[in-house]
Amino acid sequence: MNGEESGKEWLAQQRRLVEALRGRDFLRGEVEKVEQNLQKLEAHRRTLVDVLRICDGRMEIDVNRYRSVYTIDLSHTKGLVHVPGERHHLVIYSLGRIPAPNMKPFYSQKNVYPIDYMCKRAYYRGGAHFSTARDAVLYTCTIRNVCSKPLFEIAEGDLCIRGKAGEVFNVFRSLFPKGIEFANIVEFFGLNSPHVKRLIGEQEGFSDLGIGDRWEKRA
Repeated sequence: MNGEESGKEWLAQQRRLVEALRGRDFLRGEVEKVEQNLQKLEAHRRTLVDVLRICDGRMEIDVNRYRSVYTIDLSHTKGLVHVPGERHHLVIYSLGRIPAPNMKPFYSQKNVYPIDYMCKRAYYRGGAHFSTARDAVLYTCTIRNVCSKPLFEIAEGDLCIRGKAGEVFNVFRSLFPKGIEFANIVEFFGLNSPHVKRLIGEQEGFSDLGIGDRWEKRA
């Protein structure tokens, strides 16, 4: 093989190498897209499993459950509400909307759970997966409507606990071996605050529930 033929062969090999590198980069991009789609699919799968468990009345709580994307409509909110008189700072992001009178799981003579209610509570960080220092973090608390039943959620960073009121609070409370300063999830969400109850009582549709002033006085 003379020098001219060697040069042609070298150029051909360079072209094949460039094409191979381009193909590799293309495949890498496709693999990344597939991985992203698989992550989205897994999030949707977990959400559907939760919905089925709630509908069957056997919702299970998993502190390490992957949290699906959920967006609350804040178009009807009055804006941020800083709740006075709270030892641990509480801000209402959305007062939500009053449930329909036939949605009995969302209200009683004692409590009302507005749909899409969202607040942030400043409280200590706890749990074996977190720092042992008593530093405060913001917990996002939401109430959703799933199969005409309230779904409660407490989230902070990778932590996400969701399910029925009592179950969620028991799991959250277990993160604090030395105890917690709230008696139930209603207190932690600020729903027993006279200020919050007054704001909820002013919402459209509240009078249709037939609760009246007696509910607001039950603080």
